[in-house]
Amino acid sequence: MNITTYKSDYYVGLDSTETKFVAVSSNKPITIGVSKETIDNIFNINKFNAIKEDFYAIGINNLIKKNNLLQLSLQLSDELITEEEFEYETENNTEKYIISTKGLNSTNDLLALNEIVKKIGRDFTVDQITEIFSVSFKNIKSLLKL
Repeated sequence: MNITTYKSDYYVGLDSTETKFVAVSSNKPITIGVSKETIDNIFNINKFNAIKEDFYAIGINNLIKKNNLLQLSLQLSDELITEEEFEYETENNTEKYIISTKGLNSTNDLLALNEIVKKIGRDFTVDQITEIFSVSFKNIKSLLKL
């Protein structure tokens, strides 16, 4: 694996015993050994953070969709658009207004959502979590191995 940094290139691989990852700088003949367990932990932390970032992005996009639908509904209630125009807009621009859901892929998804909700610091219903983060809890029993 080749990792480019702002100063130089590092070449990373397993040592001959396959117990340590070794990084060798192309600019300096220095080898740094890091245990495979440490690297695995770093990769797992990065993967978990990527899952949370995906949920943050989904949440923001879904709140924008909800806001778009609210604005369109207000235009309808204020009679700035007709019911037909409302229906046409929502049916022909679903990506702008409709929130779709998908099942959770892993227990890490569930743990990431838990951390996000705790960080927000308020109670949410299952319906609110479903709507904000586009998740379906249909497979939650299998994830929790119940």
